[in-house]
Amino acid sequence: MNAQMTFQRICAISGIICPLLFFGAFVSAGFIPPLAPSSTAAEIAGHYRDHATGIRLGAAIMLLSGAFYASYTAVISAQMHRIRAVHRAVVNTQTIAGAFGCLTFLVPAMFFAVTAFRPERPDEWTLLLNDMSWIFLVMPWPPFMMQNFAFAFAILSDTDSTPVFPRWLAYVNIWAPITFTPGAILQFFKDGPYLERHLRLLDPRFRLRDPVHRQRDLAAQSDQFRRTSNRPHSNRIRDDVSANEQLALSGIAPG
Repeated sequence: MNAQMTFQRICAISGIICPLLFFGAFVSAGFIPPLAPSSTAAEIAGHYRDHATGIRLGAAIMLLSGAFYASYTAVISAQMHRIRAVHRAVVNTQTIAGAFGCLTFLVPAMFFAVTAFRPERPDEWTLLLNDMSWIFLVMPWPPFMMQNFAFAFAILSDTDSTPVFPRWLAYVNIWAPITFTPGAILQFFKDGPYLERHLRLLDPRFRLRDPVHRQRDLAAQSDQFRRTSNRPHSNRIRDDVSANEQLALSGIAPG
């Protein structure tokens, strides 16, 4: 078996492993549903005391999910190189933005770990650290927007008769990150429908019902990228990834 192709397959599968680990961290920490920002300091501190071990484990799992996001970003960049018309600046934008996106996994995970490290501290301190953890997790949407927009631009630039990626994937990558932009004003709300909506998006049970994510999942299931591996390019990466692994490539990076 070609070792280079095996590595690409592992990177592609990372697009599935990353969200599984990410939401598994929430389950481990007892953050399903997420803690309400309107909760009192005593309520937040009580949760950390009652779930200290689970939160510590969840922080480690969330940290690990960031590593898989990095490899997933890398394989997307490799596939973008196969599009003749795409300038390397487009690919580099996707790669660098994805690298910054990894920090949105790593930094909140470490803050959750710090918060759960000494659950006996004063309640107000736990409340402060909890607020920092969630704001670092939910608020930094710009890297994902730049990453998705660059990916979408590359797809729309492909004028080949047998494109590397289907065009619908470009429109999904344009629409989805726009839904993240309200995170920029997260700091103005502690309760109400706005905040409830964005916290529920972190709940995988709700994501299964959310129309944006449901549309993405259904679209991904309906297209296998049958022609992606059949188009040769000189000095390009040849792709022998199977249909199921191409399905992993069709997902949007999680945010």
